[in-house]
Amino acid sequence: MSVCLTSWDWVWPSGEWWSGYADGAHDIMRNDLRCWYIMDASRYSALLFSILFLEHGRKDFKEMLIHHLVTIIITLVSYHYGFTRVGAIVKLVMDPADVPLHMAKLWLYIGGDDKKGWSVFLANRFFEVFAVAFFVTRIIFFGYVVWSAAIESSNHLVMPPAGWGCVGLLVVLLGLQCFWMSLIVKMATKSARGENLEDIRSDSEGEEGEMKEGNRPIAVRKKKKKQQ
Repeated sequence: MSVCLTSWDWVWPSGEWWSGYADGAHDIMRNDLRCWYIMDASRYSALLFSILFLEHGRKDFKEMLIHHLVTIIITLVSYHYGFTRVGAIVKLVMDPADVPLHMAKLWLYIGGDDKKGWSVFLANRFFEVFAVAFFVTRIIFFGYVVWSAAIESSNHLVMPPAGWGCVGLLVVLLGLQCFWMSLIVKMATKSARGENLEDIRSDSEGEEGEMKEGNRPIAVRKKKKKQQ
């Protein structure tokens, strides 16, 4: 991704995301960007399948389902109508925070039942990096992207109805980021109080034994109801 970005001359300023759209400049799509788009659509399709049929239930199941559906729709619509520049920027600002998040979970799982070891210390530090990265990229930067799509774009093109539909979906995504930011603040508050760091979205992640009915994958719950 970073290699691709260094070779694109429209990454900044943000007006370049929309410049030339009326002249058909956005219809010309380089193979690296097309490949990135296809892989990203495939990734979120796999994630959607996973939360529906494979993963345990989460407290934010509905929010995750909406997030994946909206992301897939935005990817497909922006690809079809040529809004791939701003689509690439959206993907750019949304992905980096996932790295410290997964590193924090990795060290937390490595620690197991040890709540005061070095692995938990590293998990806390990565969580702090994640919290800052999430706020900067998904609240501030992504908020700016939404503003550019809703306001700045009007200086360069007449937005088609499908484009306004994407703007509305971007607003939905921003609302979801604010929701998750509130969860992060709750986790940070617990950590500051000296409580154990855990993913507050999870009901019983990592626990042994039979799952509660509400914590089963949705496909398993439907199958059990049919059997009854």
